Amino acid sequence: MTESLFFLFKFVLTNIVFALILCSCLIRLNKGHEHPTVELFLASLGLAPAFVTLLLYYAFLFLPPWPNLVYFMIVIAVYAFFFWLGRKELRSIFEEFKESLGKRWKTVFGKPTASAGSHPLAVLFKKFEALIFGTLLLLVLVYFVLSFIHVLRLPVDGNDALQYAAQGKALFKTKHIEFQRLLLDPDTGTYNPSFHAPSFSLFLTWERILNSLFVFKSDLYFRSLAFYFGLLIIAFQFYWLSKKSKWLALLGTAGLLSSWSFFNAFIYIHIDTYRIFFLLACWIFLALALEKRDRLSFLLMGSSCGFAAFAHSLGCLIAMITILIFLFLQKGTVLYKIKTASVVALIALASGGIHYVIDIFWGSGWLFKISL
Repeated sequence: MTESLFFLFKFVLTNIVFALILCSCLIRLNKGHEHPTVELFLASLGLAPAFVTLLLYYAFLFLPPWPNLVYFMIVIAVYAFFFWLGRKELRSIFEEFKESLGKRWKTVFGKPTASAGSHPLAVLFKKFEALIFGTLLLLVLVYFVLSFIHVLRLPVDGNDALQYAAQGKALFKTKHIEFQRLLLDPDTGTYNPSFHAPSFSLFLTWERILNSLFVFKSDLYFRSLAFYFGLLIIAFQFYWLSKKSKWLALLGTAGLLSSWSFFNAFIYIHIDTYRIFFLLACWIFLALALEKRDRLSFLLMGSSCGFAAFAHSLGCLIAMITILIFLFLQKGTVLYKIKTASVVALIALASGGIHYVIDIFWGSGWLFKISL
């Protein structure tokens, strides 16, 4: 197996297979069919790989250092359990996607049929419009593929990328999450100026665990993360704008990519797209939780807030603000508001926010140190 094929194995396993498994569990929880499958799958594409880093975090926090195979098996065992929970819903994911793609294929390439009350020229115009739109999407897809190849060829450099990579490498060696009052360790001389949770760094730790099991040395998966989560940001925007107009969604994609700041974060190795994706997810699922008021919306909002915090300190602050907004804007009695907001806050804590609580009391002091 070459390095490129092994990268595909890591990418598909962590980002696609785990996402399908998690999505099947979310569909099982979607009893009232409040959320479309596409919406849950898009969320799972971001939540599933982030959940791998959370599992490693808790394993390093509570367990003594074990061989790499043990941590791999912990992740596989959890997702195997999720697979068992959602095994009946997995087929529905493929069937729905197949049906959706089939309808679009017939729209573009099927024989033109005039429905009752519609002129044949109008039908042909719609098919021509669909063909143009599909061609533009294909060009965008080609652009994404070429950009992805470009990103994989880049070295890990720059302050943030190197800092998170160094932390991920250290966590792979120690297999331990340690909270310290001093950022400078006098015994080893190690200086870690980061106040952030180690989620992004743990992606490299996960990759190194897989490398060690298959005797490979590669950081291609870690290099792909900025592009991958940037693509998810675009997919989220495209999906929600397409509910209004598919042309508006395409225009929004072009507008997002025309921003130099986003484009730069999109094609270079950085944490920005990772943390911004979860900030975007926080606000989207906040709106859905206020509108739908179902348990799955609360779960998605809480987990998005937790992973936003787990990605970056700014995400922690914004997650707290988001939960406060949820507390005051939702409908119901005061007791109901406090109860639901508390549940969302607990989910956020379990999804990575607990790192900052521990760090404040037993570590660097986090918020108090930052404010000084």
